[in-house]
Amino acid sequence: MSADTGMEAERAAASPPIGISSRQIFVVALLAIAGWLAVSAWIITHSADASDRAAILQSAINIATTAFGFYLGSSASSRNKDHRP
Repeated sequence: MSADTGMEAERAAASPPIGISSRQIFVVALLAIAGWLAVSAWIITHSADASDRAAILQSAINIATTAFGFYLGSSASSRNKDHRP
């Protein structure tokens, strides 16, 4: 291994990551869910319509399914599959 290659690897390891971190995505998702919960609670307490409650429950199912799919899709094993020996 030449000196240039060693310096490139050291520089790449010390550089900050580029883009949006998973922590930022998580925080935004939590804020969105908290907002949805607040609106849903208000609708449930102020509406006597059964269709509104059914729509909110279906939305809760959809959010849970999407969150589980995101969890499966963002696992470290699938993300690092190209870097395994």
